[in-house]
Order: sequence, then C-alpha cells, then structure tokens
Amino acid sequence: MPDDIEQTAKLLYVVTQERLATLLTSGDGRLKIDAVIVDEAHEIGESDCGQTLERVLAMTLSRFPDARLFFSSPLRSNPEVLLHLFGRQQQAQHFIEHLSPVTQNIIDVHHVSGRPRRARMELVVDDQSAALGEVELPFAFRGSSASYMAKFAVHFTKSDDTSIVYCSERAIADKTALEMANQIGAESDDPELSDLAHFLREEVHHQYRLAALVRKGVAFHYGNIPQIIRGRLEELLREKKLRFVCCTSTLLQGMNLPAKNIFVENPQRGRGKGPMAKGDFWNLVGRAGRLSKEFHGNVFCIHGKDWERPAATDRLAPIESAFEVSTRERTAELLQAIQEPPQSAESRELAWAEMTYARIYAEFLGSGRRMADSADEATREQFAVLTSFLRTLREPYRTRSLRTTSTSTRRDWKP
Repeated sequence: MPDDIEQTAKLLYVVTQERLATLLTSGDGRLKIDAVIVDEAHEIGESDCGQTLERVLAMTLSRFPDARLFFSSPLRSNPEVLLHLFGRQQQAQHFIEHLSPVTQNIIDVHHVSGRPRRARMELVVDDQSAALGEVELPFAFRGSSASYMAKFAVHFTKSDDTSIVYCSERAIADKTALEMANQIGAESDDPELSDLAHFLREEVHHQYRLAALVRKGVAFHYGNIPQIIRGRLEELLREKKLRFVCCTSTLLQGMNLPAKNIFVENPQRGRGKGPMAKGDFWNLVGRAGRLSKEFHGNVFCIHGKDWERPAATDRLAPIESAFEVSTRERTAELLQAIQEPPQSAESRELAWAEMTYARIYAEFLGSGRRMADSADEATREQFAVLTSFLRTLREPYRTRSLRTTSTSTRRDWKP
C-alpha cells in the first residue's frame, strides 16, 4: 500500500472479487473502505465466481460494517434479494428500470428452403414476428457458422457503422474474425490501426494474428487478452476505427462495448456451460445502440441452425445466490462430492461443490457455524452428516495448530 495513502483524500479501487480478497488480506491496517459498488451483481448466481463474490463481500462487510453497499444489475426482477443476502434490507432502497434510452430492433434471419442465397427476415415485436420479406444474398447461407456469420456481418454493416459478433468460444471468435477479414480484403490506412498493429507485432509476437486483423478494422476480444490491448480495442470501436469485433462472454461482464449492430446465433455461456440464460441474452441485446449517438440498434438473430430465442414478453430474470442454490437444491450432490471427491484435480464439473464446501468449512472453523442448525427438514439430516465429516477434518487442523504453538514456545523459551 502506498506510503502517502493517509494523505489521499479520495481513493478508488477498481477490482475483481479475487483482487478484493487479496486487498483485504494484504493490508497493513490502514485500509479503509467506505463504499462498495458491485456492477453486474447478478453474477452472484454463477456457480464459481458468484460464490467468490458473495464470500468476499461478506468478508468486506464484516471488516467494515459501516461501508455503504450499492448493486447494479440489468434486467433483474428481484434486486431486493441482494439486500437481504447481506442483511441490508433495513433502510435500503431498490428499484427496477423498465425503460431503455435506446431501442433494439430484433431481426430473425432464417433459411429459405431450396434457395441457399436467400434469407427470410422477420422483425420481433412483443414476442410476435412481423414479416419483413426475403432478401437476395451475395453468398450462400450454408457451411460453417463462423463463415456465414462473418458474411452476414460484413453484408449488413454499413461503412460508418460498428458491429459485434457474439461467439461462444475463443476459437470461434478467432475463426470468425479471420473469415471477416478475408471478406473485407483491403487494409485500412488509418494511422491508429497501423500503430496498434505495430505494437502487437513488436510487444506480443511478430506473427500475432490480431495485428493483421486490426489493419482491416476487425478484432477479436476475450478474457485472456492483456487488459491494455482489450482497452485499446474498446477505444477504437467507440471511435468507429474498428468496424467489427468478435466477442465471447466478456461482453456480458460489465464491459462497455456498445455497437450499432449485434450478430448472434445459438448463444452459449462458453464451452460446456449450456445455452445462455434469458437475463444474459437480453443483457447482450441491450448492447446494441449507442446512447447519445443514435436512437436504435439492430440485433440480427441468425438461424442457420435450430435454436430457441428467449421470449421477449418478459425480459426480467431473477437473481439467485449460487451458494444458496448449492446448499438448498443440490445438497445430496454436494455431500457425495465431499465424500467421494473426483480422481483428478483438473475436473471442473464439481468446481461449484469445491467452492461451496470451502466456504462451509471456513465458517465452521472460524465461527463454529453448522449448516444443519439452519437447514430445513428436507436437508437437515444430510447436513448433520456433513457436520460430522467436518469435525473429523477439524481434529488434524487443531492438532497441527497445537504442535506449532508448542514447538514455537519451546524454541523461544529461555531459562
């Protein structure tokens, strides 16, 4: 922590939940938190990062009970759940915003049977479809998803507009961006794009694919790209220097990256995570359009393969605590995972159970809290078994602590 922190009138930390945990444990006593602002707070329902977020917020409020707490979450029906979760329901306020300053036009794009170069367009209005007609395409609506998604984006994006293509995985984002660049052909002469391409070749790798793409106004964007590069890509998109960005689910995690058009097909939350939830889909849709720049954005839902777009009549989704879901609805799975852990530590299928058990064990050691004391009748017996299991694990921990203390005492004692 900087030596001059005590002389600083205002200090703002922008951190992930993991970095906040590090900040809480590495402070030297001078750390003071007056307020915590949580963006994309519905992520508390994610099985892995959501449990970390809830635990770290609880740690923060335990250490700084007077800290003010603010949550922001798009398109959620029950924001008051977050206040109850952290005991802030008294003298607290919550509201649901139903209006958007930018209108999104949702356009379904379908195959025309027997006509590979034609597409049928429909405008979605209050979950009803209004036919827009058929259009002739300069390409065949077939082949790989990356291929025709790239072609649709290039075809329907005007020269002075920007577009985002949502991709479920990093590899698909790479392939789609490359297909798009091949469609464009000529490189831009914009000096800022040339500067970024030069930086990428010099500082990342001389064959880094992104360097060639940005010269054509195309980029991919996902979590493991260095922040300095992601930040620069976002700036160039806002300035309309970049015309196309192929994004993964980082687009849903608080990233301010709006565009005139969004192209999406059968959206997933990532490999093995299944279809995108309703709330996340409408959060994605809400990125179409640029506030203070234009009044509407376009969302092209491409149906080259069968998928069910979430209903538009009720866009609000509930917020749930991943920890509470794990302990309330998956108790039997949790107990089995603890008693019969996976053979390989590389398996992420039971990551939710590891996170849940780690918190239960930490609270059991720290405060003696037993889940069986607050469990309902249906799960009380299972949590009683879990408590017994926790006690057997605590004994070696206590023995090690006593031995460490005893050894330290003998070493430091002088006659």
